Amino acid sequence: MSYHRKAMSPAYILAAALGLIMIGTPRARAEIINVPADYPTIQQAIDAADPGDEVIVAEGEYIENIDFLGKAITVRSTDPENPDVVEATIINGDAAGSVVTCDSGETLDTVLTGFTITNGDAFWGGGMYNENSSPTVAHCIFRENVGYDMGGGMRNKNASPSISDCAFIMNSSGSGGGMNNFDGSNPTVIDCKFSDNVARVAGGGMINGMDCSPLVVGCTFSGNAAVNDNGDGGAIYNSSDSYPMIAECSFVGNTAMSFGGAVFNIWSGPMMLDSTFVGNYAPRGGALLEGETTSTTLNCTFIGNWADYDGGAIDIRDCGEFTIANCTLTDNWAPSGAGVYNWNSSSIVANCTFSANAALHGIIYNSHSDSVISNCIVWGNDGSAIYNSDSAPIVTYSNVEGGYAGEGNIDANPLFVDPDNGDFRLAPGSPCIDAADNTAVPPDELDMDGDGDTDEPIPFDLDGNLRFVDDPDTEDTGHGEAPIVDMGAYEFQYDWCPADFDDDGDVDTADLLMLLGAWGECPHLPCPWDFNGDGVVDDLDRDILMEHWGDCPDPPEECPWDLNGDGVV
Repeated sequence: MSYHRKAMSPAYILAAALGLIMIGTPRARAEIINVPADYPTIQQAIDAADPGDEVIVAEGEYIENIDFLGKAITVRSTDPENPDVVEATIINGDAAGSVVTCDSGETLDTVLTGFTITNGDAFWGGGMYNENSSPTVAHCIFRENVGYDMGGGMRNKNASPSISDCAFIMNSSGSGGGMNNFDGSNPTVIDCKFSDNVARVAGGGMINGMDCSPLVVGCTFSGNAAVNDNGDGGAIYNSSDSYPMIAECSFVGNTAMSFGGAVFNIWSGPMMLDSTFVGNYAPRGGALLEGETTSTTLNCTFIGNWADYDGGAIDIRDCGEFTIANCTLTDNWAPSGAGVYNWNSSSIVANCTFSANAALHGIIYNSHSDSVISNCIVWGNDGSAIYNSDSAPIVTYSNVEGGYAGEGNIDANPLFVDPDNGDFRLAPGSPCIDAADNTAVPPDELDMDGDGDTDEPIPFDLDGNLRFVDDPDTEDTGHGEAPIVDMGAYEFQYDWCPADFDDDGDVDTADLLMLLGAWGECPHLPCPWDFNGDGVVDDLDRDILMEHWGDCPDPPEECPWDLNGDGVV
């Protein structure tokens, strides 16, 4: 029974709050207009509608281009939350401009929901064009639209629409194949899918430029591409004083032909949080490339990304303030810097785990850089752990295979739980437990624990478990006042009652039956029934369980996870 609680990211909380207003301000329903029963076209129904009216469109294909004309109305299919209805209710732009336009000051009370929007062809915003407006768009599919210059699926110019549960599929443009945000646009993009969109130059899935700070939460970006020889940002391109928050997103199989297979950041300050990067590719920066940015990447997972030259997972260039913390980087490949490549940068890498990566010249490669690497584990890789060229990084309280000079550094098997199957948590007895530096944990800029203090260290690990958890069975070898933080992305969670398998607060017959059900060789890892760690559940383990029979012992007096004080989390 582990004493921990799951963190909920501030971005997700903010998105949930925004979701409360995404349907617009409550208003009395005025009139329902049916298409084609009352009017044969959607535009004719919009023309006839008054504020508050609802236009309901029957299934079918409507070959037209519609403009909301600034009206606070709802235009929807018969059942926007039914995927079959959405697929069957089509607005076909006939390659005659933007399929949908909002450029007359529309607000969240202007709602478009439940359509497939396709065959738009415009200079800007093939599927939908929003300027000086902020409509609500939900449950829509933007498919195979073309924005020759910007925004194949959607173009936002000084516009902040609320977009949720939408899909942007196989759209194309010069920049922002799926979506283009420009000139102070700050949309909320929640639970959307961007797949197989193409940009010639930048941002296959999305581009954010010229002072844009969108909130992108819970979205998937897969198979997007920036296809020209100088194409950057296969999924997302952020530039020109843009500060997006990107949280709880997944980036899978995106491609750029120059920089940043998944995300390219330049002259910007994005926050990347709780996201996963798998199988992305670019010549430089297989998953992520940072150029002259001041960004933070926190609680992210990088798996199987690759680059032809530098930075299989992350390539950092000319960055004075770049922080990566609580991340795992595994199975990434590049000739130089399979995990992280630093060039002319002073990045901070803290509490990260690097394993099963492969490089010719360093899993972490530093060139003309004075990076700070703390509380990390670099173990089980193919290639030198840290490679320096004209660089003097500060490496402290880290477990570096082959050894590395620096205060608190060790060279010892970290005892991952199951590295062969991608579990890089720390097993009991790991030398990385209580062995890192409390003062090196980056500050909690997002106030993740809600205590109003952004100067305290990040309180959670990659799993969302509390940091600074003491293991009474391990000697404190790290730096700071106890409890001492662990090395790597995961904090070991001490189990005060290991035989209470059903977490009911005592060890009883139910727990014994669970152990007997696992009798013999451990069926899988982890194997909580195997108390002595010999790989077999047998009489020895049963005897240990019997020693713990009865009520679980009280945890230490200071147990911050036990919010109601009953001794049980």
